[in-house]
Parts: sequence; C-alpha cells; structure tokens
Amino acid sequence: MVFSVQLSIQQINGSLIYQYQWSWTVNNYFSLEFGYLIDPLISIMLILITIVGILVIYSDGYMSHIEGYLRFFVYTSFFNTSMLGLVTSSNLIHFFGNSWECVLIY
Repeated sequence: MVFSVQLSIQQINGSLIYQYQWSWTVNNYFSLEFGYLIDPLISIMLILITIVGILVIYSDGYMSHIEGYLRFFVYTSFFNTSMLGLVTSSNLIHFFGNSWECVLIY
C-alpha cells in the first residue's frame, strides 16, 4: 500500500513513466522480455488493488471459525499478487502467460 501511494504521489507530481525490462532469452530472430510498466493510470489501479487487499483483512473476524480460514487468506494473497502483476505487465506474454493464468486459477 505504501509503495502504491508513493508511486501515485510521484505520478501526480509529474514524474515520468517507470519501465523496466530484462531479457529471458535472446536469439537471432526472437527475444523474450519480462518487465513492468507504471504510468499514472496504473498507479491508480495499484492503489485500488492494494486497498481491496487490505480490506480483506477485515474479514478476519468472520472467517476465524471456518475450516478453510488459512486457505482463504493464502488464495486471496495469491490473487492480489496476480492482479498486481496483471496491471503492471509490460507485454502480452507476461500478461497472459503469468498473471492472467494465475488470476483465473482462483
């Protein structure tokens, strides 16, 4: 949450777009890159996703007597992490291959 708010404040103050990419494989005809991209719209989505993730902690009192209590919070954490990866992905391979598939699992 702190990271998301810090990025949004920097974006509001006119900071540039953050983008970082590194190569998994490099061939003569093919290069597979992985990275992230953060612009003003993405920083707003980061705040939204982290706020919803923090609000799930509120369900602790309601879920404490349920059998799948721990599993619920593990799945929720995994889902939030996948959503953050989905929003910040810089290419379609990362979007569909890693983040979208992880979001669809749960």
